Amino acid sequence: MNIATSPPARSAAIDLATAQPIVLGPLHVDPPARRISAGTRGQKIEPRAMRVLVALGEVPGRVLSRDQLLEQCWDGQIVTDNAVTRVISILRHGFAELVGDAVKIETIAKVGFRLVCKGAVTAAPEIVTAEEITPLLAVLPFDNLSSDADMQFFSDGVTEEIVQRLARGAQLSLIGRTSSFQFRGARKSEAPHVLGCSHIVDGSVRRVGDRVRIAAQLMATKDNLLLWSDSFDRTLDNIFEVQDEIAEKIARVLNRTFSRSPVTGIDPGVHDLYLRARIQSFSPRGWRNSIALLEEVTRLAPGFAPAWGWLAHACELLQWSSAPEEARLLAATAQEALDKALAIDPHDRTALFVDNCLHGLFSGNFARSEATIARMGSGGEEADLWMARAHLASRLGFFREAKDHARRFYELDPLNDEATVWLGACHLRAGETAEARAAFERRLAVSEDCDITNLVLACAFDRDWARIDALIVSRNFTRLPAAERDPITAFAAACRDPEQVSELRQAVETEIRQTGATDIRSLSFLAYFGLVDEVFAFADACAFRPVGDGHENKGIRAYLAWNFLAFWAQPLHRDPRFPALCARLGLAGFWASRGKWPDLADTVPYDLRAACMALA
Repeated sequence: MNIATSPPARSAAIDLATAQPIVLGPLHVDPPARRISAGTRGQKIEPRAMRVLVALGEVPGRVLSRDQLLEQCWDGQIVTDNAVTRVISILRHGFAELVGDAVKIETIAKVGFRLVCKGAVTAAPEIVTAEEITPLLAVLPFDNLSSDADMQFFSDGVTEEIVQRLARGAQLSLIGRTSSFQFRGARKSEAPHVLGCSHIVDGSVRRVGDRVRIAAQLMATKDNLLLWSDSFDRTLDNIFEVQDEIAEKIARVLNRTFSRSPVTGIDPGVHDLYLRARIQSFSPRGWRNSIALLEEVTRLAPGFAPAWGWLAHACELLQWSSAPEEARLLAATAQEALDKALAIDPHDRTALFVDNCLHGLFSGNFARSEATIARMGSGGEEADLWMARAHLASRLGFFREAKDHARRFYELDPLNDEATVWLGACHLRAGETAEARAAFERRLAVSEDCDITNLVLACAFDRDWARIDALIVSRNFTRLPAAERDPITAFAAACRDPEQVSELRQAVETEIRQTGATDIRSLSFLAYFGLVDEVFAFADACAFRPVGDGHENKGIRAYLAWNFLAFWAQPLHRDPRFPALCARLGLAGFWASRGKWPDLADTVPYDLRAACMALA
């Protein structure tokens, strides 16, 4: 295309819901579905990256400055240069996977970016894809129209329960709550093009005394068409019935069947306590508040399964930041609450999530984790399902698969910091440090209170000492417990100064001598520096088992098996003794039973499959 005759770049913000499909040579771009494809292969990309692609794709061959991209794709928000660079990196990676160098984004130094492609650039015909046929709903927080502003907790609680009923009863795909609940008031109009959803559910709640009026509506985002709306006047005693009714009517409009799940009715006042427990902050203090409220709810309404499920969840979360003795008590409480939740409702989504964590991911019972995740998947596609799948795949060394699951987690909950971190962590374990750092830096840019240990680790692998020096003195790092902070600091120091490796080794040896235990991550760090014999010797002296089976250990963090499978433990992988270590961790038996092998299986100088099958 002649650059001089290219049409001028638009100045209006890119709206994915109305943007037209584009053909860039062999690459097809479908903005509303956030999908790029070539032949039968394709992938979804995050909303911001698609907006940048549309901006560049509408004027191929023409240079757009960073300022122009910020105006069109970030709505003029002030962001760092890294934000633009990260999105360009995502697009380049996607192009390379699908069409090689047939479509490229060139960086024009001190000017901007230009999209070039081999082949014609045309507007694509409208094609109905599987992604468009399958609805993707965002349920926005219903407005609180009650005279008491404190009733916002009730409006949010009602909204969340409608989300759960849609996922479980109609098996719909839904944008995660963390993302959808960021759009309130005037910001609701931004939700379609930021979240990339096909439908929006919105409404309002007005509560007066023991009566509640709920108004709800369903809209198609592509043409802003109202598909259904209704209002419901009920007493608080009938709140679960009206939530089911709303979910069922939405399902019918979308041509989905709806199955109601029996829920034990509870006193409205007790239900208020339950909803207040669920909105506590995602922090140790918030989890403690939730536990106190939920213990009261379960005492007053012992047959209400959701409260038991959330009690188990809060205890499971709090144990991560608790001392060993308290962690053991919390684990026992979580187990008791979990058993009661599943006895009442075997399909309670929250309880299943906790079961997966307690008995699958953190104990090495991979078969149980696999079965639990399958049960979760029978209740609709929600973000937590893909997080669980990414978690399990990582534990088993299926890092390519884990990245796919983490991307889907991100697509369903794009504004959830945890989704960004999970995507970065999967890249890190696969050795893709640039992609990992981009994800971690993105989270750090928007969160003042996040764990940056993985970012420090990625910078150590890249030998970026200046960035490490800045990170380890930041509040995000210094506020961490010494048990979390010190191993990362020691590893980074050893990367910078090889003489520090002996101190890292000595610290592990001293810990084992004094406590009889160490954790897998510390051993994997020694493997990175080639101390393979020492790692196997130390491993022989340790028991890799979770709390509660009679073995002393370092708690639930001790069983993070992906550290032995990650790229930095490659010297360990190449040693023929490695399969026996995998057998101790329960990995070899699971791989052999499924006939499915970790990514590293084809990179080692021996037959890992045969060795594991012999040990199994």
